[in-house]
Amino acid sequence: MPNPEPQVFALRTGRLTWLLVRPLAWGPLIAEVNEDALEVRMGILGSASIPLTAIDRIGRMHWPWWGGIGARIGRRMVAFAAATGEAVLIELAEPIKVRAPLPWSTPRVVVIVDETEAFVEALALARRNAEVRGLAPADLSVVLDETFGSMPDLDVPSREDDRGYG
Repeated sequence: MPNPEPQVFALRTGRLTWLLVRPLAWGPLIAEVNEDALEVRMGILGSASIPLTAIDRIGRMHWPWWGGIGARIGRRMVAFAAATGEAVLIELAEPIKVRAPLPWSTPRVVVIVDETEAFVEALALARRNAEVRGLAPADLSVVLDETFGSMPDLDVPSREDDRGYG
């Protein structure tokens, strides 16, 4: 049962958004879930068109202040963060190209929206509808656990490893 109406979610904004993001993002800061893809737009800072068929797992995490705001490139991820706080982590079956602001390949995308729960539900429903239409495999994992954001799997060396105490 496809959902023909795209659902538009505003990216969360904060005090620094107007100073650091808005000068380079003139249009709306949005994430749009339609029947074929998730479209994220942050003006010339970055954008992504993620086919629903590429989504493998959806989870939540906390985007820290030190992660920065804007289209951010991290280790094996790109974040579309106009503010800090609760975020949605989208893991992909294989890396896709996004613009952040230059073309970049990533297997994970972080999106920070105002309505996190509604966004996760809309994205999961659109992905399931793609399964029904036969466009996507039926093994989507939706993780609604807040602890997903601890990010132990980012392969960041610990302080002991840095000092050679390991």
